[in-house]
Amino acid sequence: MTDAELIEFASEFREGILGGKPSRFMCAAVSWPLASLLGLSGVQCECVEVDLGDCNHIWIKLADGRALDPTADQFNMMWDKYPPVYLGERIELHYDCTDERNPWTGNAKAMETGTAKTEGLGAEHDSAVAKPFAQKEPS
Repeated sequence: MTDAELIEFASEFREGILGGKPSRFMCAAVSWPLASLLGLSGVQCECVEVDLGDCNHIWIKLADGRALDPTADQFNMMWDKYPPVYLGERIELHYDCTDERNPWTGNAKAMETGTAKTEGLGAEHDSAVAKPFAQKEPS
């Protein structure tokens, strides 16, 4: 299946499950059956669950390591940058909160000291996340 076919397949499946409703909190309801159907269609993949801190998130890992995330847009309430179906290299949504590659919550010590890597996430992220952690009193 080509990338374009994969995105179209996932998009149509997502629409069938969501019926035009928002994707917020629907990652398991979309990803698990989609991964099963993809497997039956010859696409090697597996669902991955990550802990983002305030919530968990489920996405599909393809055999080549790329992410297929049929509900990435549920996180657009914070940053309007994710398509409804994301296909590509793993991004911040696909790493646990304890992983330093997750710029939202990773590397807790850096967040506490205000030295967290937040480039590319915008001023909203810097002021809303990094600075409040930097203002905490050391324990």
